[in-house]
Amino acid sequence: TDHVVVYGTEGSFFAPRIWFTFRALGHDAKRVHLMQGSLEAWEEQGGKIESAPTTAIRASELDLTGQPRYLARDAKNVCNMEAVMSAVMEHQSLGESSTQERKEDSPPMILDPRGSSYAKGHMPGSVHIPYSSLVDPEDCLRFKPQSELQSIFDKAGVTKDRRIICSCGSGVTVCSLFAALLECGYDPDDISIYDGSWAEWKDELQAPKVVSSL
Repeated sequence: TDHVVVYGTEGSFFAPRIWFTFRALGHDAKRVHLMQGSLEAWEEQGGKIESAPTTAIRASELDLTGQPRYLARDAKNVCNMEAVMSAVMEHQSLGESSTQERKEDSPPMILDPRGSSYAKGHMPGSVHIPYSSLVDPEDCLRFKPQSELQSIFDKAGVTKDRRIICSCGSGVTVCSLFAALLECGYDPDDISIYDGSWAEWKDELQAPKVVSSL
């Protein structure tokens, strides 16, 4: 029931991953938020901070006798390699020119927000939406205005009647893509993050890949 706000210092692109993890593992999505901008930006705008020393909780100090507030469950909005493999195979069997009228008949779109490493290797049929295109070039924790984000998704052909799988290099920057999609009103129930991402996919011999010869 706690209200959680996740933030980071300049360049801390892991903050969206922490925000996503809270959501995925059962925290009320209405009570966990990702702060726009860095801690430094907060200070510059007059936000108060605490500078007194603090102590992290030690494992030996945890009280494991109380009533648990979280119940074990499978992570939400997360998919495995088998789900991605199915989507890739369906894309390949249908061909790029094939269209379906209903989203349940269409394979999920695979979105990849990596930078230059995308060109070196990616999943067949995936759509490249660089993470850097979604955020303020001066502050990676501040997203561009909603209208600009929607324009980026529109140009990439990301419609709101399709399921979406997001994959990056190691499951970190992909969480910024997830946040940007939600900001634009895409249904979270239609979006999954492939947690293993390219780090897992590239090492699977049976996984089809588009790899640069350069």
